[in-house]
Amino acid sequence: MGKLNTVRLVVGLALLIAGIALIAVGFFVHAEPTCGVQVMKPGDVCVVGGKVVTYHDRKNATGVTNIVELGSGVAGVVLGGILVARSRRRTASAPDTPVA
Repeated sequence: MGKLNTVRLVVGLALLIAGIALIAVGFFVHAEPTCGVQVMKPGDVCVVGGKVVTYHDRKNATGVTNIVELGSGVAGVVLGGILVARSRRRTASAPDTPVA
């Protein structure tokens, strides 16, 4: 059972770290919309695959990406916290001496 607890702990910590990073990116990184490598300004349009995309279309897509990052980050923190808690609880409740 010790190896399973170690795996839970390591995976849980990795999920916690990744979740916190995603939450930070979702909150603090607000990239301006781009067309190729050019930064777009209000009123700009971009042609992508024969389709015209406006600045506001790109800006809205960026907002959706931030929501997905935040949601994924929260899910990672919750799942990672559960795994870490389960690994710690099982370690604490394990007997000190092996049972024959």
